[in-house]
Amino acid sequence: MNGLSICMRLAVPAVSTLVLAACATTFTPAEITVYHGAPNNSQAVAYELGTQGRHLSSQHQLELQVPEGTRVCLSVLNAHTPGFTYSLAATVDSAPPTPPDFSNLIGLLTAVIPGASADATNRAVELIARSAPAAARVRAAPERLSPVDSVMKLYREPLQWLDQDIGTVKAAMRLSLSPETLLPMELRTASGENRGLAYAQQVIRERDASAGRFNDPNLAATIAGWKQAADAVAATDPTGTASEMAGVYHQRATALLAGRNAILDAYGKAPLTWRDCHAVTNGRTTLNLRAQARAKDDFNGQRDTGNVVQVIATSNYRRNVVEMVPLAFVAFPRNVTGFGIVNDTVREDVKYADNAAFRVGMMLTTSPLRFGPTNEWSFGPGIGTGVIGGDKKALSDFFLGGLVSWRDWLRLGGGYGVSLAPSRLINGAAVGKPLPLGQGREKLTDFIDNRRVGTWFLTFTVTSQLAITATFAALSF
Repeated sequence: MNGLSICMRLAVPAVSTLVLAACATTFTPAEITVYHGAPNNSQAVAYELGTQGRHLSSQHQLELQVPEGTRVCLSVLNAHTPGFTYSLAATVDSAPPTPPDFSNLIGLLTAVIPGASADATNRAVELIARSAPAAARVRAAPERLSPVDSVMKLYREPLQWLDQDIGTVKAAMRLSLSPETLLPMELRTASGENRGLAYAQQVIRERDASAGRFNDPNLAATIAGWKQAADAVAATDPTGTASEMAGVYHQRATALLAGRNAILDAYGKAPLTWRDCHAVTNGRTTLNLRAQARAKDDFNGQRDTGNVVQVIATSNYRRNVVEMVPLAFVAFPRNVTGFGIVNDTVREDVKYADNAAFRVGMMLTTSPLRFGPTNEWSFGPGIGTGVIGGDKKALSDFFLGGLVSWRDWLRLGGGYGVSLAPSRLINGAAVGKPLPLGQGREKLTDFIDNRRVGTWFLTFTVTSQLAITATFAALSF
């Protein structure tokens, strides 16, 4: 078969399997679109069958019948790769590659940034307390700031803005873990909602891009500039307090920079969809689309985890385009008189079928038409001939016909051709007389002249391993 044949059925508990669509003939791979929803709401929302286009679905489990080697592809239309890992697990063949790991983002957002900020704040308060007398003296002369106050002024407001930007983005990231509303008829999710990965990316894009802000393309250089300016001011403080404070603030700025960069790497570059394929092998292949939260404590409950959608793919029965089928057959001529020996004399009214013997032959056949749930049935034309068996010579029987086959275990067919059948007695033999044996003639067939007659053949195969075929034939003139 030149094309691909796919039949999809629903598989729902307590509901019998229903065939949804006719088989497509020229399509590969099989495409399934999946919605990753809130708990118990994930589903396959559409499937594609070649030239028939997309068909809507709402199933958690699907059954496919596909030819061996077909690639079955699952695409998550609202994937959230920063928050969840996706994998397509199969009971056969090798597992797909592991998706990129963004787990370092969780650590940065939940540990590094808050820890660094708290530590920096505590140390800054301590340093401010230590420098309070000097600061009071400086405030008495407002026209000039102390080195400590200058460092504080240099860092305090920019870090507040950057910290606020990251806080806004983190809030959007948590909201984005909730799935968007599914619009199944349009094969997409709703837009403009404060949920889904696209929402988090929109919030990220909307952050300020000026110097020192979240989307500053040269934020690392900006922070380095802050440090350089702070060091210049701290050099005028003989107590060393300003220098130590500059180091604390720079540590905090560096931690915020690392968090900003991690967010951009994980969320800014994350694709809005996820797709993976698996080749179906011979037999039954179970594919499980799995989703796992990257941080169980924070991300559990927003979406389905574990097996999101299951696909059971059964490969169509594989059959060669052209087959040479061994068979055995025997002719049962109708309206053809046979010869036999009765009481040592030749009889003419003996049915030819009574003395016929099985012959082993071959049939060259093809199967352009295939049908059944897994294409295990086929029908096609063929040409057959006898090879050995009985008293006939090789290639003495020919017929053209067709075979209906179920796998290679059962074949049933018929055809029309020619076969040798008794015509007359020769070499001195006569009806009602004993055979004139001798001169190398020792059996009845030595005294029969055969002729070719038109023959109808009916064949069936019991097993392919033994190649046992019984063939019934009715002869006509």
